[in-house]
Amino acid sequence: MTASELAKLQRMLGGSHVLNEYRRLEQERSTWMTATAESNSLAEQIKKLVGHDSVAVQMAKQMYDAQKAQEDSIRKMLDPLVNIRSGLLADGSIQRMIDEFSKPLAATDHFTKLMDQVARPSAYSPISLITT
Repeated sequence: MTASELAKLQRMLGGSHVLNEYRRLEQERSTWMTATAESNSLAEQIKKLVGHDSVAVQMAKQMYDAQKAQEDSIRKMLDPLVNIRSGLLADGSIQRMIDEFSKPLAATDHFTKLMDQVARPSAYSPISLITT
């Protein structure tokens, strides 16, 4: 509202109290309009940020596609190893070697038997002679 309009309104209303109240309402309206414009601007920015075609969504899709391509590449590199492994497991001599390696070593068996003999009291040990 212009100054001439305010002056005309003051003459019509005849009081400064009403005019002051009208100025306050006009200032509040202006503040509300500014806040509404900022709110709309913020809403548009948020919409762009999280929208379907936003930069963040596009970057996430690109990262996902790159990871998927890398996994496929690694899978293709490891496929021959699967065939080699299954071929080795099917070979009888390799299977026998695996069985032999999974058995305890002869030295371990000998050491275990020796420990059992030492731990077991014999008829000639000093402890058994004292108790008899």
